[in-house]
Amino acid sequence: AHPVPRHPGGVFFVEYKEALMAATTESNPASGAGRELARIREAAWGTTPADAALTRVRTLPGLSMVRNPSHFRSEEINANRIIQKIRQVSNAPSWTIPMEVIFGNIDPFLELVFQDEWSTDALSESNTFLSDTLEAKFGDAVTAFYIQQKGCVAAGMTLNIDGTGESPVSAEITGLAKEHLVTTTTLDTDVTNTGVYDDAVTNDPMVAAQCAIEIDDTAATLLRASMTFNPNMEVLRAIGTPGPARIAPAGFRTVSLEFDVFLEDKTWPEKELTDNEIKFEAFLRDAASSYNEIAITVPKARILTAVPSGGAGSQTVRVTAEAHVSAVTVARTAAE
Repeated sequence: AHPVPRHPGGVFFVEYKEALMAATTESNPASGAGRELARIREAAWGTTPADAALTRVRTLPGLSMVRNPSHFRSEEINANRIIQKIRQVSNAPSWTIPMEVIFGNIDPFLELVFQDEWSTDALSESNTFLSDTLEAKFGDAVTAFYIQQKGCVAAGMTLNIDGTGESPVSAEITGLAKEHLVTTTTLDTDVTNTGVYDDAVTNDPMVAAQCAIEIDDTAATLLRASMTFNPNMEVLRAIGTPGPARIAPAGFRTVSLEFDVFLEDKTWPEKELTDNEIKFEAFLRDAASSYNEIAITVPKARILTAVPSGGAGSQTVRVTAEAHVSAVTVARTAAE
C-alpha cells in the first residue's frame, strides 16, 4: 500500500491525487450502439468466399451469436470426491437476429428460410441448400474484435405485425452454424476496401398501418398477426467432428399463423368446429403509396383453434392455423 501524504489538516496533496489518478487506467466496455453485423452468401457450406465483400445488416437490439459448447464430466471414483476432469468436447453454434422488416435488408434471410433464391422477384420452398457467413464487429471495444459464424443456415423465422399502427413489422430469425470464431481479423477481405462493410439498404421499415391482410381473397381487419416459419433443420454429428458434421432438413417444413380478429358473429368459432381451411395473405409495405412490398401467401392453412377472449371491452377471437411451407410463396415488388 502506498503511504498517503497529508497536510497537517488531513487534506490530500493535490499533486499526489493527480499522480494517483494518472496511474489508474479505466476503459469503457463495448457499446451495443457500436456493434455492426455483416453477411455474405457462401458458395460451399462453411466456406467464406475469397475476396469477400460483406454487406452490413440492419438489426434491432438482441443479436445473439453463441457457440453452445458441451462438456464431458468424468465420473471416475476417487477418495477426494471431486470431479477429476471437465473437458469441452463438442459445440453447436447458433444465432438469433431481430430486425425490422425492411425491403432489401430481410431478402437474403428469406432465401435462407425458404432455401430458395429469388427468381423474378419470387420465392417458394425448395431443396436448394443455401448458407451465409455472419460477422459481428465490436469496433468500439478497447481492442476491436469480431465474432464470426460460418455455414449459417436458417432454423426459423417469426414475423410480427402489430395492429397499433405505429409499430414496425418485426422479424426474429434464428439459425444454426457450422463454425464459431472469435478473432481480431475481419473476414471482409475485399481488396478494394478491406475491413469496411458494404452499405446496408436505406429503405424505411414496413409499418403495420401501411400493411394489408386478406383472408380468402377478402380484406380482413385484424388487431395483430404473426407468422412462424419452421424449416425443421437438424444438426448431424460424426466421429472426429466437434462441431456439426452436417445441417440438414429433418422433417415437415411448416408455417404457423396466429391472429386476433374482432368477435362479430359465430364465424370464427364455427370454423374451428368444421375443420376449415383458409387462404391467408399478408402484404407488407413501407409507405401509403409508391411503396416497396413483400407479399406472403399461404394458400391453405388449416384452422386449429379459434378462442374468444377479451375483458370488459371489445371481444376478440384468437385464431391459430398451420400449413406446409412448401405451399407458401413470397413475392417482392420494388417501388416505382
